[in-house]
Amino acid sequence: MLDRGQMRSRRGRYLVGGLLMAVIFLTSACSGSPSPDSPEPSPTPAQIEPLSAHHQETQYPPPNLRFERIGIEDGLSHSAVWKILQDSEGYMWFGTQDGLNKYDGYKFKIFKNDPTDRTSLSENFIFSICIC
Repeated sequence: MLDRGQMRSRRGRYLVGGLLMAVIFLTSACSGSPSPDSPEPSPTPAQIEPLSAHHQETQYPPPNLRFERIGIEDGLSHSAVWKILQDSEGYMWFGTQDGLNKYDGYKFKIFKNDPTDRTSLSENFIFSICIC
């Protein structure tokens, strides 16, 4: 039987893995259509490579992958999430309508605008995240 710390550790790993799968899916789904500024011609049937047998048999998502939902009841600052990013240390960042949320797999740290602190966020509505 797993103790509470092991269960949290597994939950964090499953959550981060699930979120990454969602981000990869959304990124690949959104990047498939060309932008109106630079239309690209559709490939001809001769240019389309058939899928290998390996790709045709692969199940997506894998059957042993488990997704868990996290929301405001878990500490997320707002239920409307506009951007998701994972940094090089593995932290998940969520841009919401009410602040920037850093998630370590266990708890959230929320960053918001503080009018008395000029080094705080300029707005609480986060619609873009960039690691510089």
